[in-house]
Amino acid sequence: MNNKILETKNITKSFGTLKALDDVSFCLYEGKIHGLLGENGAGKSSLMNVLSGLYHPEKGSIYIKNQKHKISNPDFASKLGIGMVHQEFRLVESFSIKDNLTLSKSNIYKDDFKNVYEKYSEIFALNVREDEIVSNLSVGEKQKIEIMKLIFNNSNIMLLDEPTAVLTPQETHQLKNSLLTLAKEDMKTIVLITHKLKEIREFTEIVSVLRNGKMVSNDLLTQEVSDNELINLMMGEVLKIVVGQKGSAASLKAGGGGGTFVALLDNLPLIIAGGGGGGGNSGGNGKGAPVTETGTTGQTSYSSSGYSGSPGYANTSTSNGGWACTGGGLD
Repeated sequence: MNNKILETKNITKSFGTLKALDDVSFCLYEGKIHGLLGENGAGKSSLMNVLSGLYHPEKGSIYIKNQKHKISNPDFASKLGIGMVHQEFRLVESFSIKDNLTLSKSNIYKDDFKNVYEKYSEIFALNVREDEIVSNLSVGEKQKIEIMKLIFNNSNIMLLDEPTAVLTPQETHQLKNSLLTLAKEDMKTIVLITHKLKEIREFTEIVSVLRNGKMVSNDLLTQEVSDNELINLMMGEVLKIVVGQKGSAASLKAGGGGGTFVALLDNLPLIIAGGGGGGGNSGGNGKGAPVTETGTTGQTSYSSSGYSGSPGYANTSTSNGGWACTGGGLD
């Protein structure tokens, strides 16, 4: 990897007694799609908010093309070529698409709007006239306009916070193709903030992992790291990782010592149980608190519990060939 375009060194950001970012060092490379992976609350959005000038770190440095900068606000970040798409849309609903795309003083395409709009509408598969009012757009169309705003504002570093959260599977696939085109043809540097392994696999070339405000791994080549390794980095060491397949069942041995069990379904990690161990038919000495996690995934529902010092058990129900896991405490 070469052509380092951005680097942070020892970034620390706190909110009261909570240290959201703890001595974080991080690199981005020109023309690459980077994945920033971590659980909710790991510090992903906080790091991006520092880079985009919304948050000011107490400690640390930011370098753009080897030159040190203090990013004091979003306007200055924009001048440096950094733009961010937040989970909440920041479009003016009563304005047209063109008005939203040309509103910023950073806009570089006011004099050639029509040609540029046609080019990127094709890249993003956006079949909407430029004079359409934003409030009439679908959620997926609004997401495309948000990303196009970064292009019109000449952002070479594009920070996308959970961009697929509001998209259908078809829209997600289209977004992947659009971002690949931007990275390859326009040499855009793109950061995809996500907690979904499937998106890391499909979208990114490089992945970095945050856990509890710390950068536990940086500059991993996506194709050279396994899902198990990413889960361990993201969540800490897990006891079991089972791949659920339609029509199959995985059993966990009762009487274990507490910990976390993770199942992968459609390449997405699901925490099935954690905490208290013990249990088993013979009883045990585990002292963890009872833990119950329930949820629904597709047509499969599950419920599992483990109690310290008592037999573990699980109730499962599946339909249409779903998978089930059974057992109490974990190995």
